[in-house]
Amino acid sequence: MSKWMLGVAKFVPMLVLALLSARASAGTVQVPSDIAITLTAAPTAALRPGQPVEFTLGVTNNGPAPVRRLLITGPDVYDQIYLPGGAWTDCPMFLTVVDGSAASYWYLFWYPAFPNAPDIAVGETRTCRFRLELTPAAQAVTPVSVGLPSFYLDPNPSNDRATVLLTRAVTPAATPVPTLARSVLVLLAGLLAGIAALRLFRLTGNRF
Repeated sequence: MSKWMLGVAKFVPMLVLALLSARASAGTVQVPSDIAITLTAAPTAALRPGQPVEFTLGVTNNGPAPVRRLLITGPDVYDQIYLPGGAWTDCPMFLTVVDGSAASYWYLFWYPAFPNAPDIAVGETRTCRFRLELTPAAQAVTPVSVGLPSFYLDPNPSNDRATVLLTRAVTPAATPVPTLARSVLVLLAGLLAGIAALRLFRLTGNRF
C-alpha cells in the first residue's frame, strides 16, 4: 500500500502545480478515449466532525484507444474537510495545500497511468481508495467532486466528473419549555385568591 505523499519535500506540490500550469497554458489536452469517472463514499449521512469517510475513485477507459498520462484532480475543498493523521491511499497521490485569502484549501492529484503505471487498456478500470474527515466547519451538505481537469477533452465529457454528497448529523433542537395560556394563568390566580380568602375566613371566624 502506498503512503500519502504530503509534500514532505516542498518541491513536490510545486512541481505538480507547475505541470498543471504548463499544460493549461499550452491549451487543451485531447484524450484519445472516453474516460468515465466514478466516486463512492461510505458513510455519507449523519456524519460528525472527525468521523472517517472512505472514498473509492474509479477510472474506466471506454475506448477506443489505450490511455496514458491521465490526470485526475479534486476535490477542491476549503476548510470543510481535512486529511486525518491516519489517512491512507492505495494509489500514488500528491496533495497540495494552498493558503488562500479567506481560508486554506487542498487539492489532490492522481496520475493513474503516469509516470510508472502502464497505459489504461480499453475496458480497464483502475481504482484509488482514500480516507477523509469532515471538520466542524462543514456545511449541512458538503459536495466532494473529482474528475478530469477542465483543459482535458475526451469524446464524452458528460462522465468526466463524479460527486458524492456528505451530510452532517442533525443536532437535536432543545425542547422548548411549555408556556401556560393567559386564560389558564387567570384561572390559577383566581383559585389561589379563593384559597387565601377561605383560610383567612377560618382563622378570623368572621362571617360575611
